[in-house]
Amino acid sequence: MTNYPPASYIRTIEIDSLFGEEDIRLSSNVLGDPRVIVIYGKNGTGKTTVLSIIRSLLSAEDDAGHRTRLSRIPFARAAVHLDGGVVVE
Repeated sequence: MTNYPPASYIRTIEIDSLFGEEDIRLSSNVLGDPRVIVIYGKNGTGKTTVLSIIRSLLSAEDDAGHRTRLSRIPFARAAVHLDGGVVVE
């Protein structure tokens, strides 16, 4: 078993009905290393939008426009599952 430095790693990302169409499910379990999630796809498929949602959900910055940014992205639900059972939704 590999010991990783203590941190809150993202385990799973769930975004429902992104752009009214796609349900996104990403997991760090794919490569076996909780420090790595690979997001790939063709141009225009929403990779940058997914990263923007994650950043806005997890950011501790006040008055940085995160709620406004999230309100402008069409999705039904977003959740980021961290180590230890913490879920930011």
